[in-house]
Amino acid sequence: MENKFGTGPIRQAYWGMVNSRVIPNLEAVQGFLSVAQYPAYMNILSAEWGSVSNVRFLVSSVGSVSPAASVLGADVLNCFITGQEAYACIDLDGASAQFIYRPLGYGDDPLLLRQSAGFKFAQAERILNDAWIINLRMTLSV
Repeated sequence: MENKFGTGPIRQAYWGMVNSRVIPNLEAVQGFLSVAQYPAYMNILSAEWGSVSNVRFLVSSVGSVSPAASVLGADVLNCFITGQEAYACIDLDGASAQFIYRPLGYGDDPLLLRQSAGFKFAQAERILNDAWIINLRMTLSV
């Protein structure tokens, strides 16, 4: 038995990807439901902020912004809303992810001055159907 008072249901939804600058305006939308009010924390992405109706919003400080793009010179934030299977990550055959670490002194480093770490992987992102992606352009309220 779980205490789920003050929570709301989460429906099947589209993903909305937006810059984190929109958070105060997003929270002011009628019907906004914060992830803190979701009935369970299963299947919540780390960037997910909340939902409105059938859109669950992912926020990032590097979300798309068109600087000074409005008629009045304000920044325009792009919120890309995607339908199921609008895009995909495709792992390329015959390649797998690798994490590469070289400790101090590896190779020609007799004074133990250098070490390195990195990763490589072979994958490609692909838009499968651009008709399933819309761009909701917005400016922020004052």
